[in-house]
Amino acid sequence: MNELQITLLIIAAVFLAGLYFLHLKKKKETHSEQNASQADPLQAQNTTQEKLLADAHTQSTTPEKGGLKEEDGRLVLEIDEPMELTPVSQEAFEGVQSNFGRPAEQTEEEILVGEEAATREPQLFAIMVIGTRTYGFQEIRTALLAIGMTYDEKEQIFVRKNDQGKIYLRAANALDPGTFPAEHDEAFATPGIALILQLPTCIHAPPAMDQMIRDARKLSQRLGAHLYNMDRSRISEPDLKKMRDAALNYVSVPLK
Repeated sequence: MNELQITLLIIAAVFLAGLYFLHLKKKKETHSEQNASQADPLQAQNTTQEKLLADAHTQSTTPEKGGLKEEDGRLVLEIDEPMELTPVSQEAFEGVQSNFGRPAEQTEEEILVGEEAATREPQLFAIMVIGTRTYGFQEIRTALLAIGMTYDEKEQIFVRKNDQGKIYLRAANALDPGTFPAEHDEAFATPGIALILQLPTCIHAPPAMDQMIRDARKLSQRLGAHLYNMDRSRISEPDLKKMRDAALNYVSVPLK
């Protein structure tokens, strides 16, 4: 082996040795980083527990009631006395109102005034139940009592009342002056009945209108009669729908 070959072998050995020591150094650094990452959470947790214990000790030495204490290795919040809750007085809510989605510039008084004006403009609706013959006292009286109406001696007509005993629907004689006799009258005869609804009344407009239409249908079936308007023109289903729509559109607060 000549001198050149020996020199090359020495250089190769030194290079391999350097690579080996470099690999060992990197492996050692990686291992150290892993140990440090595993130790940090534990160290942080220990630090937190030590801080909480220190705070608990500080609070226990202060004159304030309650605080943290250590019990069976756990931190417990201790309250010496229950907190006293003071109820909110009714006076605190006086004068507090919500718009409930209304524009802020429109006050409650303006809204009530607008509703009151729309409510108090009266509207009159009527359905005439007219037959092809005349009806006697007993036949008319029986039909009106059967649908739930009662005789009102003051107005001398049949009426329908709400639960409070207030009149909201009237059944008058189709002939002037529109009254019915209180007792049996052999001479009494009429071609039909006029159902009258004046809004506003003691109940909301839509149910009042529905009740009048139902009563008109029942009377027409019992008496074999037809439905007419005030002009004595036959009422059709579209006409009844228009009356229901008018009641739905009527802004109505029941009368007291």
